Amino acid sequence: MGQYEVVTGSYPSGGTTRHCIAAYVTFERQPDATEYDVHAFNFYDPFYYGGAFGATVYEGSHLPTYTPPCDGNSPAVLGNEVYLFLSGGHGPDPGDAGWLNGRFAGMIVEVTVTY
Repeated sequence: MGQYEVVTGSYPSGGTTRHCIAAYVTFERQPDATEYDVHAFNFYDPFYYGGAFGATVYEGSHLPTYTPPCDGNSPAVLGNEVYLFLSGGHGPDPGDAGWLNGRFAGMIVEVTVTY
C-alpha cells in the first residue's frame, strides 16, 4: 500500500536558485481510517535507519498540507497522499537521487490501516 519516493524541487532565495531533494515513505489516505501503522523494511541505510523505519500516523491529528520537498520534514499531506520524511537536503546544486536511492534500495512499505 505504501511506497518509497524521491522528490526534487527548486525555489528562489536571495536572488539565486536553491535546490532541494528528499526521500519519503508515502501512502494514500483511506476513507474512515483513524490510524496508519507504517513499517518499511528490506533495505540497508548505513547512515541512520539501519534496516527498518516505522511510524504511526493518526488521522485525527493535524496533518499539515505542503508541497514536498522544500517545505518541511514532518508528516504532511499532499493531495490524498501522506508523506513521511526519511532524508534530504537543500543546497546550491541539484541533489543526487542516486545517493538516496542507494540508502533505501529494495524498500518494502507495509501500511496497516485501523478504522
